[in-house]
Amino acid sequence: MKHSKEQIETFYQDFLHSFTLSASNVVEHFDEHAIIEYPYAETPVSMSRMEYFHQLSNILPKMGKLEFQDLMIYATDVADTYWATVHGECVIPFTGKLFEQNYVVRFSISEELKFVSYAEHWNPLNMGKAFTA
Repeated sequence: MKHSKEQIETFYQDFLHSFTLSASNVVEHFDEHAIIEYPYAETPVSMSRMEYFHQLSNILPKMGKLEFQDLMIYATDVADTYWATVHGECVIPFTGKLFEQNYVVRFSISEELKFVSYAEHWNPLNMGKAFTA
């Protein structure tokens, strides 16, 4: 099924908002068999929905309220596959430093509007700077 641009944008905005709620809310946007990847992490990672939940459960409580802006979504030639760019930031409470990140994400969605693949590209140095006292 082909989703409208508005449906994709609403889905992705809801996904970004879920980071301010809980790890459970975030992973609700993923199909149970989804693959989540961080190709540019210090050690590239590929994980399941449950592994992603555990990772988020560890990191989200250490972060301030994430705010996202400048979301752009681009269709590809592959059905239900898109690119997104978005800027995110928050203050890390225990260091007082601003964490800023520009994300580039390639994702595919199911007919039910769930991520089936999600590859998030970002600069790993930004996290180290913000989380180091």
